[in-house]
Amino acid sequence: MVKAVDSRPQDSVSELVSEGEPYHAMDIDSVLKALNSGRNGLTEKEARERLEKYGHNTLAERKRATTLQILLAQFKDFFVLLLLEPSLISALLVANETVARFSKTFPCYVLW
Repeated sequence: MVKAVDSRPQDSVSELVSEGEPYHAMDIDSVLKALNSGRNGLTEKEARERLEKYGHNTLAERKRATTLQILLAQFKDFFVLLLLEPSLISALLVANETVARFSKTFPCYVLW
């Protein structure tokens, strides 16, 4: 999952944030006033000035995790390790039983 990353400097972003309630809870006219905009949008001059001041509205590229990194990250969780331990013990016991049966049937092939 890709998180949204704002490429603008933090101080310029904080200038746009209202000190009061969040924008989605405000009425339209209050939001437009807080953002120094109007119902018809920005003029070209204002858009150019904001582009120079705040930069392009783009997301910063993030380094993608490789498949191996994703696989290994699964083993950081305690509960995954807790469930993996009995599985490994069970597999070892089955392997030991298989070797014991094989050695009784074919004793010359057992190396240990």
